[in-house]
Amino acid sequence: MLTQNFGQMGIQESQRVVNLLNERQLIPPEGFETSKPVLPQDPKKANCSPDIFRCTLNALPQTSALLNKARLPLGILIHPFRDLSQLPVIQSSVIVRCRSCRTYINPFVVFADQRRWKCNLCYRVNDLPDEFSFDPVSKTYGDPQRRPEVKSATIEFIAPSEYMLRPPQPAVYLYLLDVSFNAVETGYLS
Repeated sequence: MLTQNFGQMGIQESQRVVNLLNERQLIPPEGFETSKPVLPQDPKKANCSPDIFRCTLNALPQTSALLNKARLPLGILIHPFRDLSQLPVIQSSVIVRCRSCRTYINPFVVFADQRRWKCNLCYRVNDLPDEFSFDPVSKTYGDPQRRPEVKSATIEFIAPSEYMLRPPQPAVYLYLLDVSFNAVETGYLS
């Protein structure tokens, strides 16, 4: 009895053992009910802005041999802290992250209900803090899917002082120079 009660607490349907030698019709004739994925209203906001994070290839080859055969350079251009005019800035006492893999809440998570969300990387079901559902403008509790963290993949957090383990450090500048044979041949290192 206790096992049955706990078995029904999950989000997914309960699993059962199937003898594949005896049962042939595993898929019901009416098919399975599929759920629509919850995606942001604006698909451009679902991915990080290319002004901040951009790959040199639109599609990655499946093997390194194919990448070598294509002779295309693979690189990633990362421009953190870029000033974007429409960048949502989150200043909250709670920054919601997965308890297991520490992923930040993002447009690809699935909300089980108003209090729980499922991580899109490790699939763990996490609790939502009450502050996340609170709308400071209307001073009411609302839909968590309206939050900027869930609507846009490019956001900026202003973390409270509790998140600092040490005082802020000065900026570090890193200069990278291409010293490959082709770069030396161009003469820009002279």
